[in-house]
Amino acid sequence: MKPRERLSEEHWIVTENAHEAIISMDTFEKVQEKISEKAAPIKRSREENAAAKDDTIFRGMVYCNICQKRMSVHRQLSGKRTVFYFSCNRFGEYKAEKCQAVITDRTIQNTVKAAFDTILSNNKKSYKAYLEGYADIKREIKQENEKELTEIGRRISVLSRLQSEYYEKYVLGDWKKEDFEREKEHLHQKKKELESLKEKQVAIFDEEKRRLEEKHQYLKAIFKGKSKKWNKEFVKAIIDKIFIGKDHTVEIKFKFEEMPVITEKIGRKVKR
Repeated sequence: MKPRERLSEEHWIVTENAHEAIISMDTFEKVQEKISEKAAPIKRSREENAAAKDDTIFRGMVYCNICQKRMSVHRQLSGKRTVFYFSCNRFGEYKAEKCQAVITDRTIQNTVKAAFDTILSNNKKSYKAYLEGYADIKREIKQENEKELTEIGRRISVLSRLQSEYYEKYVLGDWKKEDFEREKEHLHQKKKELESLKEKQVAIFDEEKRRLEEKHQYLKAIFKGKSKKWNKEFVKAIIDKIFIGKDHTVEIKFKFEEMPVITEKIGRKVKR
């Protein structure tokens, strides 16, 4: 089935009054006014959020754990202080109830900081050891990769020499043409397999190097966070996503940890 395409207005064909109106134009315009009135506060809130100098450091990384979609950010004034909170009022998949997950920026920040401090306290020694040995680990991985590539290159050179020997046998009349073509094709397939293996090895090394450098970057950011004020740049460096449940269960996916951290708001014990 061909997917639908939305045409721009210049391609529209409009025929006015082609059908009898269901409602009068006056009623239609009144309804449009009502819709505009209801939409105005939302539009104004979005414009204020975009223009505001203050902002939540978690914007774009807070998700609803019910529908798995990104939560909306809201701001409101409490005296002279701006308060941010996240909410999700979508309907869950195959459900008649809305998600209704709501949490304030302050609650997220306190919960995330508590989880962060717990992780750092539990893994401080191993993280420091990793950072101190980073250069050695990086060098070892590079040497291992070069060793693998050198071996693959050696095997390809052996096949190239065999190709020359087979051709010489064919020219000298020691081999029939069909024998030469058969062995030639066999060598070609082997060389092709080795070239493919070489590409895979390079890709594996590049991915391993990327992951190593990322982890190094995240762990450096962690130790900076001990004395550094939490801001968007720091949060982005250490956190991938935060999921909020209806009961305010918070699931934090740190970039430097394989398993997510699950906690119940602030001050409660972190479950690993």
